[in-house]
Amino acid sequence: MKKQLVLKVISGQQLPKPKDSMMGDRGEIIDPFVEVEIIGVPVDCCKEQTRVVDDNGFNPMWEETLVFVVHVPELALVRFLVWDHDPIGQDFIGQRTIAFNSMLPGNHGN
Repeated sequence: MKKQLVLKVISGQQLPKPKDSMMGDRGEIIDPFVEVEIIGVPVDCCKEQTRVVDDNGFNPMWEETLVFVVHVPELALVRFLVWDHDPIGQDFIGQRTIAFNSMLPGNHGN
C-alpha cells in the first residue's frame, strides 16, 4: 500500500567544513543545503532538495516541507545528504540513511 511521506527540514547545527573543499582552505563559510532521496523500487526513486542557505554553517534554517509518495514502503530507504554549495560545484558534508518503515511520525531532533 502506498504511503505519503511529509518531511519538514527545519535546521542544522554546527555543520563542519568539508575536508576536501573544491574552494580549498580559504576560511570560507559553508553554504549548506539538504538533499532528500528515496531509494527503492524504480517507481519510488526520486530526490528533492532545500534551498541553499548562504554563509551559515553554524545554524542554517530551512523550514521547508518536502513531500514524497512511496509505493513500496517496505523496500524504501530515505537518505538525507548535506552539501556545501560552491560556485564550481558542491562538497559533501554528511549523510544519514533510514529505512522508510523505521521512521516515526512527529518532531525528532536527532
